Amino acid sequence: MKHPCLNYSRQGDDYPHPVRDDSSVKTATERDKPASRRDATDLPTEAEWEYAAKGGQATSGFTFSGSNTIDDVAWITSNSGGKTHDIGTKLPNELDIYDMSGNVYE
Repeated sequence: MKHPCLNYSRQGDDYPHPVRDDSSVKTATERDKPASRRDATDLPTEAEWEYAAKGGQATSGFTFSGSNTIDDVAWITSNSGGKTHDIGTKLPNELDIYDMSGNVYE
C-alpha cells in the first residue's frame, strides 16, 4: 500500500522512491496530537521513530538498527551498487523492522 503522504517516482520498474508531498504537511496542532488520537496515516513522531530504530524494549544496544555491522542491516554507498534494493533483503532489527539504518540516500 502506498502511503498517502508520499508520491512515488520510479528508479527502474521495481524500486519506488518516495518523495514527500508538501501539500500533505499537517499543522503543528494536528501533528502534535497524542498517539492515541492520531490515525494510521500519520508519520511517526521523532520519539516513536527512535524507539523503533533502536529496537524498542528488546534492544541489544547495537550500533546500527539490528547489528553492529552496517553491511548486515543496510544498503549504503559501499555495498549498494548505486541503486535501491528490495525492502527486507537485509536483517531486521529486534522488532522485526527492516531498513531502519539505510536503503535510499536522503
